[in-house]
Formats: sequence, structure tokens, C-alpha cells
Amino acid sequence: MTGENSVFSKEFLEILNRHGYKKLHEIQIKAVESILSNSHTIIVAPTGWGKTEAALFPIFYTLYLLKKRGNFDKGIKVLYITPLRSLNRDIFFRMEKLAHDLGLSIAVRHGDTPRKARRLMVEEPPDVLITTPETLQFILVGKRMRDHLKSIRWVIVDELHEFMGSKRGTQILLSLERLRNLAERKIIRIALSATIVDENFAKEFLVNNEIARIVREDRRRMMNIKVVLPESILSDSTWEETLNETLDVLRRYLEQRRSVLVFTNTRKMSEMIASELRSKFGIDVKVHHSSLSREERREVERKFKEEKVRTVICTSSLELGIDIGHVETVIQYGSPRQAVKLVQRIGRSMHRYE
Repeated sequence: MTGENSVFSKEFLEILNRHGYKKLHEIQIKAVESILSNSHTIIVAPTGWGKTEAALFPIFYTLYLLKKRGNFDKGIKVLYITPLRSLNRDIFFRMEKLAHDLGLSIAVRHGDTPRKARRLMVEEPPDVLITTPETLQFILVGKRMRDHLKSIRWVIVDELHEFMGSKRGTQILLSLERLRNLAERKIIRIALSATIVDENFAKEFLVNNEIARIVREDRRRMMNIKVVLPESILSDSTWEETLNETLDVLRRYLEQRRSVLVFTNTRKMSEMIASELRSKFGIDVKVHHSSLSREERREVERKFKEEKVRTVICTSSLELGIDIGHVETVIQYGSPRQAVKLVQRIGRSMHRYE
């Protein structure tokens, strides 16, 4: 990455370059300018376009400069809130080495975090804490952790659309107001989403009456969507006959594609489809949903990313921006019930920035 026309220092750019960031994308450049100007910012871009980096790079840069100047107090400076534990871990693994090379500490705190790790956070709070809305509520009532949160400067809400108009969204808003009263300085609020339509509502949700800037990727991804309806559904066929025809259609797609995510609406349906594909056609598929253990889910993600597994049958557990590598095709089994969910799931396919 070159330093030409960059707000970042040459030294910082060299560190980014060592971690594979050769060039900032347009959406990242826009976000950097907005966040470095201390503006509340909402970043809207398709899945896989580097929104996490767009939010964290200017923050990392600010903390990097403060640390070099010796103006760096103990305490949590950044909260990164996501709706999923697996998304927490994914962001941590993506950013941990970069943060380390910048002299910054980063940690994850959620329901699966071991007690020993929680105690360590109390004694030595990280500069960046990745968490969920539910865990943040617990952190806010702990006396020593509350003290560490007084130094908070930025809050990032990932997958904003997941929270808007929901009970979990109410949780976040309450927590943000408690943080506002607790913090020793103004908190900059940043949100990320791939599927926001009503920008005014998004601004009102995130910052109420304050001013927020929308940073949007203007280019659109072309989507090739095909609706396949088994003929047996239109006849007097039995449920079993319809299922067999549907599975046969699914089998043909899986045999023609190198990497496929098949989304279902329930964990039970995921397990059933996977079992049928294995027993009837001998297809090696894996399952990914929230009832599986953390180790099982991480193993499936790793094998898919390394192309040791070609097909994963999943629920909304893989709907969001977890890094699982290249996805050639996304199949939605049954109705997704919400258009926004369909767009989010389709967006997992063919990740690349040109």
C-alpha cells in the first residue's frame, strides 16, 4: 500500500501492507475520512467489501499515534458489538495480529469466554473489546469493568439491520445511553450494514437527534437468482415424493458447484436435509447452526475455507459476515420469509472486489 494521498502515515501503511492490505477500497477511504473527523458514521456496502476494516483502520491509526506519543491510558477504548458469538471470534482472528503489530490489545467477551480470560480482562483490560449486546449488559453492571469503560471512545455496531426495530436493538440503545453517561469523553458511534434501505431511520436509531454521516458503496452487485419449483408441488404428490424430487434437484446443483451454502430456516431442517443427502446420494455435507458446539462450528468454517468441504447446510448462523472463504453458489431451501434475509444470504456468494 502506498502513502500517496493517504491520511495514514507511511509507517502505518507499511504495517497494513505486511498483513495483506495493499490498497484501501473506495468505501474504506470514505469511512476513514468520516471517522477521523470524529463523525458518527454508518457504513453501507455489500457483504465482503471490507466494512470491518473500514471502521477499524482509522480507529487503529488514532490509537497507534496516541501510543507512540505516550498519551495512552489504561482502559477499553473501543467496543465492537456483533449479533453472533461466531462473528465475534471471526473478527478477533482477522484483526488480532494486526492489532498486536500496532501495539494494541484486542479481546473477545461473550457467554463462551472462560472464567480465567474474564478475570484477565478485569486486571488488564484490552484496548478493543468485541462482544454481544447481552454480554455488554453484564459488563456494564460490574464495578471494575465499568471503570475500564470510562475511557471508551468508539462503539461499533456490526450488522445494524439485525437490531433495528428488535428487542436486541432496544438492549443496544439502552447500553449506549449508559455508556454515554459513564464515559469521560464523547463516544463516536459507528454502524455497519449490507442491507439498510431507510437511511433516516438508521440514523435515528443509532444517534437519535445527533448528526451521522452515511458512507455508502454506490456500485451494485449483479445477482443471478433462479426460482426452482418442483413439479410435484403442483400435483397430488405426497410430501415424501415432493421431498425426494426437491433433494434430487439439490443434488444436481451440488454436483455442479465447487462451494455451496444451502440456507434453511430451522436447525431441524438443516439436519434433515444433510442426513438425506448423505444417505440417498452419498454426498459429503456438513451442518452449521447455533445448537452445535463452538468447536464443531469452527471446524466446519475452517474446512469450508480450506476447500476440504464443498457444501454446508446452515441456518442464519452463516448469514452474516463470517470469513469462510470463497462461496460460489448460495441456495435458499424454502422461503426465507424476509427479503432482507434473502439479500443478506445471497450476498455471501462470489465475494470479490474489483
